[in-house]
Amino acid sequence: MRALSPEPRRGRAGRREAYREQRQRYALALLLGLGSLLLVVAIVSYSPEDQDNIGFGWRELLGVLRGDPAVQLRAESVRNWLGLLGAGIAQALVVFGIGYAAVSIPGVLGWWAWELVHRGTILPHVWRRSTAVAVVALLAAVFAGVLRSIPAMADLPLEWSGMIGAFMATVLRQLLGTIGAILVTVAGIALVLVLEFPRLGEGTWQKLRVGWARLRDWW
Repeated sequence: MRALSPEPRRGRAGRREAYREQRQRYALALLLGLGSLLLVVAIVSYSPEDQDNIGFGWRELLGVLRGDPAVQLRAESVRNWLGLLGAGIAQALVVFGIGYAAVSIPGVLGWWAWELVHRGTILPHVWRRSTAVAVVALLAAVFAGVLRSIPAMADLPLEWSGMIGAFMATVLRQLLGTIGAILVTVAGIALVLVLEFPRLGEGTWQKLRVGWARLRDWW
């Protein structure tokens, strides 16, 4: 019997390797998509009233497993749709992070999942634009933090800027003043949109021009 040539063997090995890589990509895309969905649910269902019931650690986890009545009572009083864990994640992203702009995080994760499924990889321009989205989200949080310093908008909740946005807004205001900080953050957002998202940037620029014209007419 004639022995098989090495080419068909290498061909079968190559197909198995490609199939294994495809399964790994799909598994990673599934994890990214699931993480994106869970983060969206946690952020959307965030409630300031959950802050007193978070403190989720090993003691609370063991209490849940053991059926501790005190831990169960705290879990039942949480308004977040993902329970204690969702409330803790939402607080970390919204309060300690960049405010409601943190919703961009699950958006980027979902984008990566889509790219892995449809393109098989995450292309360099996707990484670049993902970084641009992160920069815009941070600048939006800083902008909200600057607005919170204006007396007329002092009642704006911390959740709009987060602690990171509030801290950076304070530093920027001390360097440039309130008006300068507003101009810098708005210009930064517009610059990123124009460079990385030209169509969106053009639409935003047109809206700004119309808004400025109306403001001059009103003034």
